[in-house]
Amino acid sequence: MVHKKIMGKKKILLLGTNPFALNRGCTAMCRSSIEIIKKYIPDALLTIGGYSLEYGDLNASLYAQKYGNDQSTEINVLESGMLDKIKKIKKIIVVLNNMIKLNFAVDLCLLWRFFKYFGIETSKIFCKNKIFKQFYHSDIIVDLKWGDQFTDIYSMYHTCAWINESIIPILLNKPYILLPQTIGPFKNRAIYFLAKFILDRTKIIIVRERKSEEYIFKMGVYRKKIFLIPDTAFYLDPIASEDADIILNKESVSVDPNSTILGITLRYVGTAGQDKSTYENYIKIIVQIAEYMQKKYGCNILLIPHDGVETSKRVYEEFLNKIGNKKKIFYLKNRDYSTEELRGIIGRCDILLSSLMHANVAALSMHVPTINFAYSYKAIGVFGVLGQEKYVLNLKDLTYEKTISTIEEAWSNREKIRKELETKMPGVKKRLMFAGELVKKVLDEQESR
Repeated sequence: MVHKKIMGKKKILLLGTNPFALNRGCTAMCRSSIEIIKKYIPDALLTIGGYSLEYGDLNASLYAQKYGNDQSTEINVLESGMLDKIKKIKKIIVVLNNMIKLNFAVDLCLLWRFFKYFGIETSKIFCKNKIFKQFYHSDIIVDLKWGDQFTDIYSMYHTCAWINESIIPILLNKPYILLPQTIGPFKNRAIYFLAKFILDRTKIIIVRERKSEEYIFKMGVYRKKIFLIPDTAFYLDPIASEDADIILNKESVSVDPNSTILGITLRYVGTAGQDKSTYENYIKIIVQIAEYMQKKYGCNILLIPHDGVETSKRVYEEFLNKIGNKKKIFYLKNRDYSTEELRGIIGRCDILLSSLMHANVAALSMHVPTINFAYSYKAIGVFGVLGQEKYVLNLKDLTYEKTISTIEEAWSNREKIRKELETKMPGVKKRLMFAGELVKKVLDEQESR
């Protein structure tokens, strides 16, 4: 879909997200951010652009149903394809191609500033470049950074990509807003100072947890432009419970109405910078906990991939190979489900164990007691929004005894936790609307100039 030029309409470029991402957390943030922005600026032209970490199955998303005929919302990203499904050599080619495109766009922005200084207008020529044009014709750029990519703990590709995308609006003198996300940490000193350079020139910085706020305070970033607002994914609505039950039936999940369900979402934590021994210990303990809950409480185990069935197949198969009693285990693997569908399914659980941040957000938003196996400080902050931080366990010092103790406490207090979450969630959603208000405020300031 391509935007028709409509006079008087404000153009918003939304970066660092994708409604078709296999990682359903990215999808949830995207869908929620669109909803929040459109509530405050309903007549804006919204483009989802920049580079994409991945593309999932377009049919496994409810995005098209809602926005397929909406001419005020378009998708125009640098497609990377489903990187986990392509061969290594091709993956390297795709990544290098995207980096060259982003670097070239930055070069064009530098040249544009240079010529502009001498009164020479080059935008018409440079707008033949897709990325330059996307940024240049936007009134404001808002960026989710995939929730936690404003750091250097991931790959060099991710680091270079977010740096380039953040530099472009600064070079073009465009208002730049960071929507709720985790910022930091930075291991490399050069990246640290470059990040500070970007943050100092960002119009509004919204972080989703206290640790990020404290981190950038220490970096010396101007405090009055920093706001603490929960993760936008809390805003997303699930499918109806009846529709969730239909999916479970199609997946042959036959559970007695009076029995309990322990939901589990797994990830290969090596992708989050953890070593092999940490990963092996994590899988071992998850298997032990599942067996414990089966034996003591008669729980059914529901395995819920939250970042693609194929891409997470390895870790789920490893879990299934190691667990003893397979009679009460159900594995959702018929297809990739949309983020709204997964949220509805997770809502059918009595408790969730997860190391995926947005599977946790989905569970908490559905008032499901949740135990998080964390690899980053983002987890404590996101859980802290709802007073659930004591249910966050650090992967690096994970023990069976500590895990059992935490789960027993959550299990015995699960009804109390449900009520607490149900009471607090409306306030969280209300606070999220402030992000849309901030975007509108910056747009209004631009218009009044």
